[in-house]
Amino acid sequence: MLEYFYKLIVIGVFLFFGNSICIAQQEPKPKKIEEGEPQKEKKPKEKEKLKLSSIRVGTELLHLINTAVSNNVKGFELNGDIGFNNRYFAVVDFGNEKYIRSNEVDEYEYQNNGSYVRAGFDYNMLYQKTASEALTFGLRYGTSSFNHKFTYVEEDDFWGASQQYTVEDSKLSASWVELVVAFKVELFKNIYLSPNLRLKFLAGKSDTQYVNIAEIPGYGNTKSNTRVNINYTLLYKLPVKKKK
Repeated sequence: MLEYFYKLIVIGVFLFFGNSICIAQQEPKPKKIEEGEPQKEKKPKEKEKLKLSSIRVGTELLHLINTAVSNNVKGFELNGDIGFNNRYFAVVDFGNEKYIRSNEVDEYEYQNNGSYVRAGFDYNMLYQKTASEALTFGLRYGTSSFNHKFTYVEEDDFWGASQQYTVEDSKLSASWVELVVAFKVELFKNIYLSPNLRLKFLAGKSDTQYVNIAEIPGYGNTKSNTRVNINYTLLYKLPVKKKK
């Protein structure tokens, strides 16, 4: 599965550069100047001025669904982006997650609870074709702070009784980097749905004294240093007056 998503990202990069080359080839070639014909002065191209095009705020839908239907995963995620020329986007996300993993046979329970922040930028491939929707490629840096604890039952060989123990680590942290491919599709006026594919690379995590870290809020399961997630973000575009 990971190979498929790696290929998807590589194909997207090639499409981006291929599209740029095609546009460059379609630009009209300069005319040859005949002898004696006055030469026209070339006007320097004006640099594109960055203008505020949008401010969107919203929430991630799968977090809400999991919180409603699951006893093992709870949380929320708030999202926001600021667009310039509908081409560049500054993005920030904030979330909180709680994981509970238990096994009645082995009589243990693992709990992890904490918050996370992601920040980065997106580039819109469709900025010339649409004034509000987008197909973006982006980069994120994520960081998380959390606590976890492990509760287990151990039988005393001498007394023959079961005893419950709890060990915990606090003030843990972790960080990671994400490559993000996302759509922004306008469902209704100023209401957008943004499906997004995230390829995550774990950069580092705290050392623990008692229990190995099994989950990281914002990143997920730590069985691998690379993860792939799909999220669905619902966004509202704030009414912002654009300067002419």
